[in-house]
Amino acid sequence: MSSILLNGQDRQTPRRDLGLIRVPVKANVIVLAGFIAVAGSTGFAEQGKTATGLTYLGVFDESIDNTGGADGDVFVIVRTHQAFLLDNASADAVTQALVGKKCYITDAQTVSATSATNTKSEAGVVLEVNEHGVWIA
Repeated sequence: MSSILLNGQDRQTPRRDLGLIRVPVKANVIVLAGFIAVAGSTGFAEQGKTATGLTYLGVFDESIDNTGGADGDVFVIVRTHQAFLLDNASADAVTQALVGKKCYITDAQTVSATSATNTKSEAGVVLEVNEHGVWIA
């Protein structure tokens, strides 16, 4: 196998580790490390909550305060492409029957089994349910 050399020099290709992304934060929002990270309808990061139109991203890797700031004034690191242990809702709890299926965001640290009549956004896929909570990816 031959390789093609351009100008006889190596190329320094930009790269990044999978699993960490930098996301601009929504105006007047505080996000806390370890809590569910979502992108709102305009694409800016905020903490998970019961609402429609949110896109599950993963979990915040750091805490950021954008109080008084505009959309995108600050950025936050979000950990993606990993499994996370979240709290299981006491009402509408995730069960073993949902392994391999989507669960839904109840708040910034809790997931539930259903969308509650289309009032909650999808979280990740359920990997395991145990006495400590729900593992999702």
